[in-house]
Amino acid sequence: MKLGVICDGISRDLTHAVDVMDEFGLDYAELQFVGDKEVGDHSPQEITEIGRLLKDRGKSVSCLSRHIFAGLTTLNTPGDAGHTGHMNALKRVINMAHILGAPLVRIMTNKKEQILWGHGGAENWNVAQGAWDKTLPLIAPAIELARTEGITLVIETGNGTMVNSNFTARKLIDDLDAKDVLKVLWDPANNCWCHERAYPEGYEEVKDGYLGHIHIKDVQVDTPRATLTVKEMGHGQLANQFAPPSECSSQGCLRRRDQLRIRLPPRQWRLRSRVSRLDRNVQSLLCLTPKGPFIWPKISRGSRSMSGGGRAPNRPQIQILNLSPTSAGSPPHPFRHRRNHQRPVRSPG
Repeated sequence: MKLGVICDGISRDLTHAVDVMDEFGLDYAELQFVGDKEVGDHSPQEITEIGRLLKDRGKSVSCLSRHIFAGLTTLNTPGDAGHTGHMNALKRVINMAHILGAPLVRIMTNKKEQILWGHGGAENWNVAQGAWDKTLPLIAPAIELARTEGITLVIETGNGTMVNSNFTARKLIDDLDAKDVLKVLWDPANNCWCHERAYPEGYEEVKDGYLGHIHIKDVQVDTPRATLTVKEMGHGQLANQFAPPSECSSQGCLRRRDQLRIRLPPRQWRLRSRVSRLDRNVQSLLCLTPKGPFIWPKISRGSRSMSGGGRAPNRPQIQILNLSPTSAGSPPHPFRHRRNHQRPVRSPG
C-alpha cells in the first residue's frame, strides 16, 4: 500500500507538510498549493527547491492538481482570453510534472448547466441547448497537448462542473476519443449531489479502463435545500457504498500502483483519500477522523464485520492504529497545529 497526501490539506508550508507525512508514514506528495502559489505558478528556482526538498525527504510526487478549466462557462470559446489562460497554465503544470516526475495532472470542466439532454418535449423546453457540445472543444486542446507531452490527465467529477458524475466523465472521454490520455478522477461524494450512487451505477461506468483516481470522503446531501454536510467516514450516505467495489478486486478489475491520499481541509476533520490506478490487492485506506486515525476498510477473507460481530467473508474490518492524541479529546498534534492553511484566491489562469 502506497500512502500519500495533498500537502496543502495539511499546510502550504511544504516542510511542515512533509514533517506530518513522516509522522504518519506517507510517501507520496500530491501538490496543489505550495507556499502562496498554485502549481504552475512557481518559478524554475522554486520548482527546483520543491523537488530537492521532496527528494531529500524520500517523497515522490503522485499528481499535480491545478483547477484547470474551472470557472469557464459555455460562453467561453477555444482561444479566447479565459481559455488561453487555462491552457497556458496547463502547459506550465505539465512542465512542472516532468521536472518533478509526476505521472498525473488533474483538470476540471467548465461550469455546470443542469439539464443537458431530454426527451418527451424536454429537449425543446428544458435542455440547455448545445451546452455539452460547447464543452468538448474547450477540453480537446488539453487532450492533444497531453498526447504530445506524454502525460496522463485525470478529469474530476466535481460539484458545479459539467462533469459531475461518472456517466458524464465517461461520456466526455468517449466523445473526445481520449481514453489513452484521459481518465476519471472519481469523487463518489461529489457525485451524490447529482444522485449517482457509487455502487453499482457509478462503479459500472468506469470499471473498464476509465478509472484513474478516487477521492473518498463521506457526506450527506440535501439538494432541495442546497446544503452539503461532510460526515465522519461511515456515518454519511456513502457508508455502505465502498465495500462492494473493493470486493470486486477478486475479479481482477482493479489495477496495480495504488496510491492513496489524505486531505484534511482547514477547520474540518474528514478523509479525502485518493486511489490512483487501484491495485487488485488493495486492502485498506488510512482514515483520520474526530475519533482518531484508523484503517478503513480492511478487506480480507474471514475478517470481522465493521460492527465487531461474527466472522463474515469479504466484509470491511476497522483496524485502530496506535496513534493517540496529545491529550484527552484533542486531535493528533500535527493537525491541531497546522500552519498557513489559508488558500490564496485563484486567478482564472
